[in-house]
Amino acid sequence: MPLWATGRTAERQRTEVRRRVGATYDQAEARRLAEGSIRKEAAAKNRPADLINIALERVVGARLELPAFSALDAMASAVRKEVNTSICTGIHDRMSAVERAGLLRLLRLLEERDADGTTQYNRLKKSAQSPTWSHFKRLIMHLDWVDGLGDRGVDGWCRLAEGHGLRRGGGCGGRLRAQGVRAGQAGRADGVPGAQGEDAGP
Repeated sequence: MPLWATGRTAERQRTEVRRRVGATYDQAEARRLAEGSIRKEAAAKNRPADLINIALERVVGARLELPAFSALDAMASAVRKEVNTSICTGIHDRMSAVERAGLLRLLRLLEERDADGTTQYNRLKKSAQSPTWSHFKRLIMHLDWVDGLGDRGVDGWCRLAEGHGLRRGGGCGGRLRAQGVRAGQAGRADGVPGAQGEDAGP
């Protein structure tokens, strides 16, 4: 065994390094600070790497010797799991029985598959195509299917979007106009300004 790796020599070397950099060896305090910072930030950040970096900054700022990376990694995973479980439990507890049933319907979209093998969730996030009349009618059918997944209806989805900071404009406004077209002018190309034919542009 090399001389520098012997017990007493290694201990003296570590002591000298700590003195040189001004760090204190207190693993219990370092772990306490690391866990506290991770728990505080886990509600807003989800990537373990981000949580570990925050813990490192906190421990370094306190002039403490860093815990092993494996310890921080395990700590971030455990705390992240606890915080995420708490968030999900809180959301679940605030939901009504009807809302919980609707959530289960959405989760089942991940199990149901279309003819091409993709899940219904893939269908849910499908975006609108180019602004032609045939695509417009196809979009109406798609939004009717989306409305059928919950009990909100057109106004309900728009209020939900506005509650998350989205303005009533192109999306909801266009959807409300489409509702009027479907209700009173279904099948008439002249029901939409600028639509002159089956595949007419804007």
